[in-house]
Amino acid sequence: MMNGMKRAALAAIVAAMVTGSAVAREAGPTSQKLKDATLRTVSGKKVSLAKATKDRVCIVKFGATWCGPCTMMLMELNKIIKHYGDKVLVIDIDIREAPKTVVEHYRKHGFKAKLLLDIDGSVSKAFGVGGIPHTLIVGRDGTIATTLVGARPATALKPILDKLLAEGSEAEPTEEAAEEK
Repeated sequence: MMNGMKRAALAAIVAAMVTGSAVAREAGPTSQKLKDATLRTVSGKKVSLAKATKDRVCIVKFGATWCGPCTMMLMELNKIIKHYGDKVLVIDIDIREAPKTVVEHYRKHGFKAKLLLDIDGSVSKAFGVGGIPHTLIVGRDGTIATTLVGARPATALKPILDKLLAEGSEAEPTEEAAEEK
């Protein structure tokens, strides 16, 4: 049965590549607000996405450790963190994986994004995540400026971030404000 499942998964990947559905795509600008969701840190603390991102320009990426393009995207997001520092908050939401697996992946690659866990996949489902990496670029007012599916180089994200940063002054929320007790 496992071999049949592996063959089916491989066939699906090949079909996606042939039809082009695996190609990175951009949904473009929206007027949608970032939904709130409660996620967990690797230590188990609850975090409100709305509180964590309030008054911040941020990137919210959904992905998984087994996803090669997700790892590539995190490498690019490290470049964003290095370039912008605290001006842009980068959140990585890992979908349906054990905290230990995700922490080991982060350590191995030296990722710097704020890591949150969607243990049961309910948050990614609520956000309509179909393919990963699924990345939202969000302005200070909570409006989703761009939705991206697939990995992108940091250079492709910078013009969007520069525009959002130019739209107002940066507020610096504390980590404690994002944590729910």
